[in-house]
Amino acid sequence: MQGWCSSSAASLSAGLAGAEPLRVDGLEGTVNATGGDHRADASAGSLPAAGPTTTWTSSTTPRGRLCVAGVQQDSEGILGVQTAGPQPLVEPQRSRSAPRGGRPSREALSHARVLDASMVSRALATQWFGVFLYEDDDLVDRELFPARAEAIARRLEAVATGQLLDEERQMLDGVEDVRVADERLLTHAATMEGPVPRARQRPADHDLDPALRQEAAIDRAEAAIEAQLSAEGRHLVQAVAYLDETHEIENRMIERLTSWFRLHAPALVDEVDDGVELARLVARHDDREAIARALDVDPGMGSALDPNEMRALEGLAASIVQQAQAREPLERFVTELAREMAPNIAQLTTPAIAARLIQHAGGLEELAKQPASTIQMLGAERAVFQHLTEDAPPPKHGVIFRHPMIHEAHPDDRGSIARAMAAKVAIAARADALTGNDIAGELEADLQARVDEIQRVGRRRAMRGSDR
Repeated sequence: MQGWCSSSAASLSAGLAGAEPLRVDGLEGTVNATGGDHRADASAGSLPAAGPTTTWTSSTTPRGRLCVAGVQQDSEGILGVQTAGPQPLVEPQRSRSAPRGGRPSREALSHARVLDASMVSRALATQWFGVFLYEDDDLVDRELFPARAEAIARRLEAVATGQLLDEERQMLDGVEDVRVADERLLTHAATMEGPVPRARQRPADHDLDPALRQEAAIDRAEAAIEAQLSAEGRHLVQAVAYLDETHEIENRMIERLTSWFRLHAPALVDEVDDGVELARLVARHDDREAIARALDVDPGMGSALDPNEMRALEGLAASIVQQAQAREPLERFVTELAREMAPNIAQLTTPAIAARLIQHAGGLEELAKQPASTIQMLGAERAVFQHLTEDAPPPKHGVIFRHPMIHEAHPDDRGSIARAMAAKVAIAARADALTGNDIAGELEADLQARVDEIQRVGRRRAMRGSDR
């Protein structure tokens, strides 16, 4: 059985009034108007007179068309719901929740009334690179986003927060009865929820690089992190990032100076442990003999130094000294800011480690949300990725490895100590972010007791191993 939709309300009213028999797809019956539902007992057509009854319910679409849906029911319950659309709204099946005999259930009639969307041929779909309007599953209009990662990122964020895009507003302007799959659009335009075409557009079809999606996602993530950070948090993140960069540059220059000067005075290089101190000696003296006299050691063997080469070494050494001098006020700034933002974490782990934990988490509030297992691995993201993709051994710790309590411990105990410290850092972070209570002393005492226990167990394990 199929329902139908008349072209006007007037053409149906005569049948509903019961003046004439109503014929729908070969079924004849007298329709009696009862409230908002119209019931017809089929007395001719493909159903016998004593068979199931069909209740017709009408609904007026925004186009002014009066549509009809039929609910087929027998003495044992609902057999199915038929609509005026090309496909039935509900597959014909017996509903055990329907009442036995009499009028159909309220639920069944509500299904019959939501047939407006099935009569609408236009659909609107928003993808990451544009907005597309379909009619009968064919693309009829489009509004592409600017082909820039930052522009796409702004629109993706607007969609995520429930906003209506300018491109969507332009597409919906002057268009009625549009199906959408996104509830966000129902609050902004005169549209109706319903299925949209499955044939989605591809970026290549519109001369767009698919890599833009990844770039936009990165821009959106960076913007989200920046928005979550406080002003102090932004300053701390930038300062720590610059501090790490200066460390990396300085270490590379020291490595170059050491390997280069070793060609001329290997004994002098072995005598000085600190790379910055070696740079000061090279920058201050003109030759290796003067450096040897300053250290009161024998210069030993080595190739002779050309004056031009010595000047090049002095310039490299001077750059190292200057870099180290510029780093000192930056380290003081990071230390003071970390103690101000997170006093409990700074006292528990050192200000430098506290600052890097906040940087890797994206802010103090974000760090306070993390479990201890995540805090333990902050800063070891590359090692975790290699473990997941290349079968590398799993890392035991990240930034907190810099704490002497961990990196000076026995290798077998480092993982346990890192877990214990991460658990205390998680508590300290919540105190710094939420309550401001000073609990660092208590956490330190608990952590030290736990570390002592881990080391005792480790020593007993080592003794048992040596006895074997």
